[in-house]
Amino acid sequence: MGGTLLEQATKETDETKRNELITEAKGHLQEAIRIHPTYKNAYLLLGNANNYSQDYEAAIQYYEQAIQLDDSYQEAINNLGITYREAGKYYGVQQNNAPKAIEYLEKARQMTPNDVEVLDLLGTAYGINGQPQKTIEILEKAIQIQPDRVNTLRNLGAAYGQLGNEAKAQEYLIRAATLGQ
Repeated sequence: MGGTLLEQATKETDETKRNELITEAKGHLQEAIRIHPTYKNAYLLLGNANNYSQDYEAAIQYYEQAIQLDDSYQEAINNLGITYREAGKYYGVQQNNAPKAIEYLEKARQMTPNDVEVLDLLGTAYGINGQPQKTIEILEKAIQIQPDRVNTLRNLGAAYGQLGNEAKAQEYLIRAATLGQ
């Protein structure tokens, strides 16, 4: 029942109704765990429900419990990595909390070291946190993976500018402007 309600919630466009479905799904899933404490899929679905409602700490806890039950549970592992990325984005963009964003994005990078979005977000968070050298280190890796990512090129140019390397800053900013046309 919890899984069905959660699936309905992902299709719901009315936010109030969506939140009601998620809350109801959580109740059913918690009851499923009470009845069967080793039911790994219920933990996965509770992680998803909390992820949807942006309660990232709870989502992470449930994914970790699912993985404790089955350390090869790939769906839980994948969702944990995604949740670390989303938590980092949330804390960085919506909460303006660069240290907390860095904490989650570093965990996401450990799980998915070649995820360019994670690298871009992490590099940006380090830049906001006043660490341009770390920004450059991370964004250079992102550019190696995806050389034409305009936002990454702009951020890399800005980081080089912060360090006073105007030639490198201009190189990346011009490249970003050329690609952005």
